[in-house]
Amino acid sequence: MGSIRFGALPPAFRQYLVAWGIFAVANSSDVFLILRARHLGSTTALVVWFYAFYNLVYAAASPGLGGLSDRLGRKAVIVGGLLVYALVYLGFAGANAHWQLWALFGIYGLYTAATDGVGKALAVDLVPGNIRAGAIGMLGTVTGVATLVASSMAGLLWSAFGPGATFLYGAAGALAGAVPIARLPGREAAGGEAVRP
Repeated sequence: MGSIRFGALPPAFRQYLVAWGIFAVANSSDVFLILRARHLGSTTALVVWFYAFYNLVYAAASPGLGGLSDRLGRKAVIVGGLLVYALVYLGFAGANAHWQLWALFGIYGLYTAATDGVGKALAVDLVPGNIRAGAIGMLGTVTGVATLVASSMAGLLWSAFGPGATFLYGAAGALAGAVPIARLPGREAAGGEAVRP
């Protein structure tokens, strides 16, 4: 099968792809979270524990949030996840104590649980069956390319203005991406195809 033209994609999926790209271009590598923890004086061992705690929360919350997306719709869970991301990044911008980092890394796991698998599921919901694999590939490409841009920008902002600017940029990107996702047409049926008006 030939390549999929962007203009031939369903309008709702195109809107989702652009919206996710807006967020992804501000969603820098998690390395910046680790750098922030080190910047606040955390030891290497403590940073490892922070990241392990993040992964524990992510793994524990993923099944529940995936099920919630089946009941409430994918958009609601993803938008909620992006709002959590924005709050966490604002927290990283202003953090000044280790106990705050425990909370922030843990809550960050909720963002990932709400958006990782659910984001792919929404992409699948928004396209016909014959192009679902291509749609997932497009989403992955947009995410990968945008992450390179985001990490470069995050590094430049950190160097020029300090870590707070990096995390404020990430928070703003999450809010900017959440708006068009919330405005996607229709609402997903429980566990299935998007219901279009």
